[in-house]
Amino acid sequence: MGDCWEHQLTLTKPRPADPVLAYPRYIAGANPAPPEDCGGIPGFYAQLEALADPNHPDHEDTKDWFGDYDPNSFDEQPVKDRLARIANRRRTTPTKTKPR
Repeated sequence: MGDCWEHQLTLTKPRPADPVLAYPRYIAGANPAPPEDCGGIPGFYAQLEALADPNHPDHEDTKDWFGDYDPNSFDEQPVKDRLARIANRRRTTPTKTKPR
């Protein structure tokens, strides 16, 4: 509510669609999404800095607040699952034909 996150997807090697595959498809990903209410981009980076430095005055508080959040891990399975659901819906949704 107010962090105003923006995400960028980069299409690096577009190629023709394979008619036997369902789209969209997951290819690769990196890094987890930031935790909610972390202060937007500046707050997130400040907290990452505190998390990485055991001597930082806010290290323990940040560590407690972040819990088991690991900024270097990425669980791709939820992304694959969500994209597969979208692809399956698109595959089973009849396409509209134009009137002749």
